[in-house]
Amino acid sequence: MLNTRRTAAIAAAAALLGLSLTACASGGSSAPKTVTVWSYFSTPQQLQYEKEAAKLFNAKHPDITVDYVNIPAGQLDSKLLAAAGTRSGPDVVINNPAADFGQLDAAGVMADMTEQWASLGDPSPYPDSVVWRDAKDRVKTFQTYVNIQGLWYNKTLLDQYSIPVPTTIDDFEKAMAVLKQNGKTPLLNNADPGVDGTWSWYPFLAGEGVDFCSIDSPKTVSVLERLDGWAKKGYLPTGYQELTNVQTPSMFTKGDVGFLLNGNWNLGQIQKEATFEFGTAPIPAGPKGTHVLPGGEGQAVGGYAKNPEMAWEYLKLGWLSTEAQQASLDIMGSLVTRTDMQSALKEKPYLDGFLQEIPTVGKWPTGKNSNTAVTNFGNTISGFAAGQYSAEDAAKKLASGLETDLGNGGC
Repeated sequence: MLNTRRTAAIAAAAALLGLSLTACASGGSSAPKTVTVWSYFSTPQQLQYEKEAAKLFNAKHPDITVDYVNIPAGQLDSKLLAAAGTRSGPDVVINNPAADFGQLDAAGVMADMTEQWASLGDPSPYPDSVVWRDAKDRVKTFQTYVNIQGLWYNKTLLDQYSIPVPTTIDDFEKAMAVLKQNGKTPLLNNADPGVDGTWSWYPFLAGEGVDFCSIDSPKTVSVLERLDGWAKKGYLPTGYQELTNVQTPSMFTKGDVGFLLNGNWNLGQIQKEATFEFGTAPIPAGPKGTHVLPGGEGQAVGGYAKNPEMAWEYLKLGWLSTEAQQASLDIMGSLVTRTDMQSALKEKPYLDGFLQEIPTVGKWPTGKNSNTAVTNFGNTISGFAAGQYSAEDAAKKLASGLETDLGNGGC
């Protein structure tokens, strides 16, 4: 059973504006014939899964059209919040609750799904750890899968140069040095602005015992200096601060890169494109171990849905069903969370490196400004990677930014 997050209620900072599914249901022939879904999906595998989810839904409801609106990740929350401000929005919300649950919940972006969730049965087919509840213990979103970062490696290259799969940060640096000496690109990792930049580089801070609540540690500077050293030695490609985690998998599959730090959701693409042997492993550990941030989209009925009953039907058939879970595993390499799918998950090739990281995942900051906080954190990391700040100045900016955005409430 996956246990990526505890489901302690997250206190909302403002009165909830969302309407229950029952309250906003439209009945009879006047019910809309469309279910509108907002997400930030963009990869080929994610888009393929959207089609499969619609197919599973339409098998039972052929007269309802599923309309996907895919919005850039950095813009989705602002658009959801703006829509909620006018008491409107999509029927279904697919978002990143680890980063934005408090902020979206306070604005009423997600409907109360408590009764619908209970209708799945007792015991529930999903662990309680993937259910997100508000301060009143109402179900607001859930995660049918989780995603985490791990280390993809080119086994063909490592074998060619007799490089063992690194398990520690020191071994990792030795491996990258050998690859660089032989004219290969040692590492691909994105440092683009926003949440993704935070997600991609946090593990190296956490490996030294630094988290969001201790970012003012002197170790932050030493970690940043180490990462800057990798860039100066050519372990990372020029301009890596502009790369996104959507771009780097296809760069990895060209075959001349040793390591890719990216997520399990790239499995389908890498299997399809790679012409070399590859594997996965936990991100090399620092003195305090390996600690990645948990991710994975949450699925929810919109707080101002025009077609809430069909929105729930879409989620139930296209995301929560056994068939949907199998599709998610096969198409996206998702770490699916339905309890009767765990055997299939463990048997899936290449996911073991990610599964090993689950027991020691880190924690995102919480609170209504958490998304702002982690976005600004990633912006600073990206700016540092671009040479805008020294390690000392970047560390100060990270600490002051978290204090401004979270105060003491996020720790």
